[in-house]
Amino acid sequence: MKLINSLLKTSFDFENDIKDSRIKKFIFIFTELGSSFGAGIILIIIAVISGYQALFAFVPIYLTQLIIAEGIKFLFKIPRPKTTFKNNLWGMKLSSGAFPSGHTSNIFTLATLMTIYYKYNIVETMFVFGIAGLVAITRIFLGKHYLADVIGGAFLGILVAIIGSYAIIRIFPFFI
Repeated sequence: MKLINSLLKTSFDFENDIKDSRIKKFIFIFTELGSSFGAGIILIIIAVISGYQALFAFVPIYLTQLIIAEGIKFLFKIPRPKTTFKNNLWGMKLSSGAFPSGHTSNIFTLATLMTIYYKYNIVETMFVFGIAGLVAITRIFLGKHYLADVIGGAFLGILVAIIGSYAIIRIFPFFI
C-alpha cells in the first residue's frame, strides 16, 4: 500500500529532469492537445472532416465533463506538485486544483467520443488512446500533476463520454 501511495504521488521537476531542449519544447506543445484550446481545435477538425452534426453529440458531452472536472477541482482544491512554478504555453498561471487533471480528462473524453461515434477498429482505437495517454504522461513530466491526477482525469473523461453517449443515443439516435 505504501508503494502504491508513493507511486501515485511521484512528480518530476521538468526543468531539471529533462535536459534536451527539443524534447522539452515538444512536451510543452504536445500537452496542449488536452487543453480547452486544443480540444476546441480538435472539435473544429472533426466538424470539418465529418460534418457539424458530430458537434451536436460531442460538444454537450465535452462541456459536461469540463464542468464536472472543474467542479471537483474547486471542491477539493488538491494541491499540485511543488514543481509547478511556471506558466502554461499561453503565459497563464495555473490556479485550479490538481485533481483530476483537466487536460487528461479533456483528451480522454474526446478519444472515447471519437471511438464510439466513428466505430473505430482496434488499431484506430489504440492510436487515439495512445495519443491521449501521451498527453496524460506529459502532464506528469511537466510537473503539473501526480499520477493519481491523470488516472482520475482519464477515468472521468471516459466515464462521462460513455454515459453522455448513451444519453445522446437514447435522446437523438440519429447522431451516433
